[in-house]
Amino acid sequence: MHDAACREELASGGDLGKPVLLEWQCDYEGEFIVSLSTSPEFPEGNCVIYTTTETHLEVYNLMIATTYYWKVQCGGSSSAIGSFVTADLAPRILRIPNLWNCRDLGGRVGLGGRRVKQNIVLRTGGFAENSEPVLCSLEELQKKPKFNERVEKIKSSTVVLKNCPRTEIPYLLDGEWTVFLPKMASFGETEFEQVDALTEIPESFLGAQGVKMSVNEKYGIVMQEVHDKLPAVLMMDFVSPAEGCMPFTCGADWYWYLNCNGVTIYDRRKGNGRRSDKDGFMLFLPVKKGHNLLTVYLGSGNASFSWYIAPVPQGTTLQEAVDSGMAENECILTSFCKQGKKDEAGNQLYTKGKWILNEAGREYLRNTFKIKTEIDLRNQKECVGLTESPAGSDVRWINIPSNAYEGILGKPGRENFAKTFRIFLDETNYPIVFHCIGGQDRTGTVAFILNALMGCDENELFLDWECSAFRNTADEFCLESYFDKMIEAFQNLPGDTLCQKMEYYIISLGFTREDIQKLRRILLE
Repeated sequence: MHDAACREELASGGDLGKPVLLEWQCDYEGEFIVSLSTSPEFPEGNCVIYTTTETHLEVYNLMIATTYYWKVQCGGSSSAIGSFVTADLAPRILRIPNLWNCRDLGGRVGLGGRRVKQNIVLRTGGFAENSEPVLCSLEELQKKPKFNERVEKIKSSTVVLKNCPRTEIPYLLDGEWTVFLPKMASFGETEFEQVDALTEIPESFLGAQGVKMSVNEKYGIVMQEVHDKLPAVLMMDFVSPAEGCMPFTCGADWYWYLNCNGVTIYDRRKGNGRRSDKDGFMLFLPVKKGHNLLTVYLGSGNASFSWYIAPVPQGTTLQEAVDSGMAENECILTSFCKQGKKDEAGNQLYTKGKWILNEAGREYLRNTFKIKTEIDLRNQKECVGLTESPAGSDVRWINIPSNAYEGILGKPGRENFAKTFRIFLDETNYPIVFHCIGGQDRTGTVAFILNALMGCDENELFLDWECSAFRNTADEFCLESYFDKMIEAFQNLPGDTLCQKMEYYIISLGFTREDIQKLRRILLE
């Protein structure tokens, strides 16, 4: 899904499953009773009843590759039994009230031509919003000297921007960047003082050697190394013909900080700058005549991370760039004032997330899918205050923090997936629904492993991951950034096929071939 226009076209159709339309002709004026079943006998427990006063009915969430029978009754009379076969086209995209990104894990053909069972494992978006940090009041923050020092620093950068000469300088940032990847958990103020003190690009910085990199065709620099919340520092020396304003657009998928000629220009270290594309923010630099040094600090995630920087779109006026940049700086100051409150032990306080799943969704999960177990793949901070399933107290809620993509092969990822796998080995837990918050990354990784273990076609699993593009048009949602790294990691495992490689992975977690066969007996028709 590298084509952004294609993703937008997919998203325009929505991420909800399309209905099957049933129509009939009748002059009766009253209520019609429509019966739908996978059996021509319409037995109790295998028959859904609909009522309508129209001569047509849209029905949703039908199983794929399945024969359905239907009939219409009215005024004591009954129609002939009709039938139809649903398309053999996975994935089975579902409509569940007030939830998003809902799919059936089943439907695809696996080992020996056996189809993965439908209606027993669902994957969705979150049932409840993530917990939010409790914020300090402004009065509480003003009692902290470091807070006041930081606010004054941000205010001073606002002054620099306001006083920047309004002579427009052409875009000069299309040269080579020098990139440093220091091995340290985070930047403190001491490290930022070293950033601010730079007057030229050094050979090494904070123990890391500089590497020359240029932006790609999307105006991005993507760090290929996998770090665990480690920073990157990018530097560029450029020559300006005059003093003035240089408009540009930029974006990053983690915290970032800009310094030009020793002056802080933008400080996004509060984490509200995660827009990973060149059009994320429109800013401007105050540049001087002659040599200028621009330094960018990026705080990384647990996968590859990136920095995008490009000229403003054609037709953009200098005033538009200045207005955008000033608004951005005001946003930074406002955001910085939103600091989390901690308890006496120094732990961040959180508020409980509101339930997303409403009564209609709850009843649909319970009555239609008979859900018994909810596996919540979010971390503990995201689930603060949640003690039972929003689907109901009789639905078993199990919180197992999960890693996404190649992180599933690291030590925490392996430990957590082993816990998840054990849930699927217990037949009393079915039917099961599992989710994170978006139903995309962590959920998609678990779904990929399970279906690969069932022997589903590799290309089908690639397409299944891309189905999240029905609702996600973000530029970072592309195979090269995330998904490919997971595939590469699994391809490096022993085995001739993806299914065999997945068997090796599961056995390496401490399970047996008998466990794998048991899961296949549960999930395959």
